[in-house]
Amino acid sequence: MRYLLDTGVIVRLLHRTDSDHMLIRKALRRLVDGGHSLVCARQNVVEFWNVCTRPAIARGGFNLSVAETAKRLRVLERLTDILNAKRV
Repeated sequence: MRYLLDTGVIVRLLHRTDSDHMLIRKALRRLVDGGHSLVCARQNVVEFWNVCTRPAIARGGFNLSVAETAKRLRVLERLTDILNAKRV
């Protein structure tokens, strides 16, 4: 079975100081160990990028550099399959 990850889950998974980081990490590890796969949509990637690069004073942004955000995105790409939307 494949599980689509919400942006909130992705952000917390890749932000080690988040209070829910370990809980999410353990839950996702359990899914993967159980033979399931993790996926995210391109829209989740866009939202993830926006949260990471948004200033810390603006709606919970992390104020990360483009380089650090790109590094975290590479981790996400290793952990999940990123779905491409099909044009109709």
